[in-house]
Amino acid sequence: EISSSPQSTSLLFLQWQNAHLQAEIRHYQSALSSTKMELQMQIMAGQLLESKHSLLQARVEHLELDLGFKVACGSAQHMASEPAHSRPDSPAQPAATEVKDEAPPISSLASMGCGLTMPTVPGLIGPGVSNLPNLMPTLQQLPFS
Repeated sequence: EISSSPQSTSLLFLQWQNAHLQAEIRHYQSALSSTKMELQMQIMAGQLLESKHSLLQARVEHLELDLGFKVACGSAQHMASEPAHSRPDSPAQPAATEVKDEAPPISSLASMGCGLTMPTVPGLIGPGVSNLPNLMPTLQQLPFS
């Protein structure tokens, strides 16, 4: 004869319920841990992308400066090769009577640094030595996109 008391039945039920609840807690702890790790990975990936973005943005700024330098030096060389009577800043034309507060003409860029050694521009050699004629083909080969 198997007789079970109501207390032992309640105790067995509570033990069964406790085991299931502990298994559920372990499952949720594991899920929480993996979610935390995934979040940490996403944060690191976001930081990496921000860093890469700032590096690329700096590179774009440098390329824009290089392009402006190339255009300015190309314009200065083009202006220097034109006949004196066709240049707008030529003394052959009458001088303006009013004084304007504006930037110097492009042809004077060579005297302001286009022919000088700039250590951040590739293709220039040693301090005080200009290699601008050899630099122009180098600049023309750069991929400006």
